[in-house]
Amino acid sequence: MHLHLNSPAVSINTQVVVRTVKLSYSASYPDLVEYAIAFANDWAVDPAIKTSATVPADTWLPATANATPLANLNGLVITALSGDTVTINTGATAPAGGGFEIRRRDFDFGPGEDPDLVMRGSQPAMTFTRVSASDRFYIRMFDGATNYSEFSAALTLNLPLAS
Repeated sequence: MHLHLNSPAVSINTQVVVRTVKLSYSASYPDLVEYAIAFANDWAVDPAIKTSATVPADTWLPATANATPLANLNGLVITALSGDTVTINTGATAPAGGGFEIRRRDFDFGPGEDPDLVMRGSQPAMTFTRVSASDRFYIRMFDGATNYSEFSAALTLNLPLAS
């Protein structure tokens, strides 16, 4: 059962859940009925959650994130630019088992194929194809454990495509 309480004097305008109502009547003049209302207070109920200082041995835990990301590509330069291709030099040596990843969007870096992936390679000099007159590319370094640079090197180009 719900009860609507509205008292502008104390800034209350709310609906509450009534759990129980107890009525007490005693013969008197005038007739008086005493009532006691118990409202729902789910926050006061013990949620019955038990905690422990240890983690069970068979618990599956997610892999911890690498606290130290790889170096950013601050030395990246464009070495050649045409109406068809872009050649860059990352200015860094790829880590063991890793390389450089180029994407069209600045998120979702990781192994696997998707439409935003331009290319992955381990050489510091890379050539890739342009697709529009105003291309944007984002480049990050990665290692063999799929850790990435913290920030992307961004290339924004405004050059007509070759006809």
